[in-house]
Amino acid sequence: MSVLEIVSSLKRLAEDATNRATIVEDRGCLPGLVLFLDNSDTRVVQTALDTLKLLATCESNHKRMRTELGLVDSLKTISKQDGATAETASRVLAVIRQGSGKKQQQPALKSTRVPLSTIQTPGPHMLQTHTARMARTVVLQVMGMNDLDGRRAVEEELLAIKGVVSFTFDMRSARVTIRVRDWVKTEELCEAIGMTKTMTARQVVRNDLGQEVMLSFGSSPVKLDADGDRARPPVPEYLDEDDENMFQPEVGKHAITKQGDTQGAGWLGAIGGYLAKTFYW
Repeated sequence: MSVLEIVSSLKRLAEDATNRATIVEDRGCLPGLVLFLDNSDTRVVQTALDTLKLLATCESNHKRMRTELGLVDSLKTISKQDGATAETASRVLAVIRQGSGKKQQQPALKSTRVPLSTIQTPGPHMLQTHTARMARTVVLQVMGMNDLDGRRAVEEELLAIKGVVSFTFDMRSARVTIRVRDWVKTEELCEAIGMTKTMTARQVVRNDLGQEVMLSFGSSPVKLDADGDRARPPVPEYLDEDDENMFQPEVGKHAITKQGDTQGAGWLGAIGGYLAKTFYW
């Protein structure tokens, strides 16, 4: 799916008033729309703004939207430009700031507000109500990711990896949380970020004591020896038995794709046919 198709699918979900609060509460949708606002295609930006405008009609969403990292700043930037996008951005910004706006009736909202993984989308692609065990979450500490340019460079590299389902940035801690299919190797993610030449990545895991441990691998270009083979670091004369299991692999795996539906995996978690054959943009 193209970027435009993805954001258009989310907009169609937001057109149903009973979905709007649930979309904003989902951990992936709002950060995704913030990323879409930085897209170079004005159609993508306008569609993302239209989606935010729909979400802003639900007054209970205003506080969450105001506090979403990067959303207000992006709206301010767009509102200073020319054209329809600037007008829409200004309207959205005004509504979420004032805490006003036309309330939308949401009949039986308490009973209809359900996790996005169970919402059925229009058309042939529908989300299933059960969770697939086909994905896991990887947390990377990215050294050198200090600004939006660095974030975009990381995005570009991750988007080129088949099997990446979604990713969310925490710029304050310079970390990125990535949802990947279970066959994607963490080394591949670190190597991709290393391809930026300005950043490196280490995996964040927890040991048996619950302490964070940084695992470094594949974060810089592979070095070859004189014979053209992968160079290996010096091996110590011995390895203490106690060191053998010093680190444990990732603590848990989180199912995030929809089992039985080839179009069910998705970054925003609510769009049928979202990330089946590629992944989110």
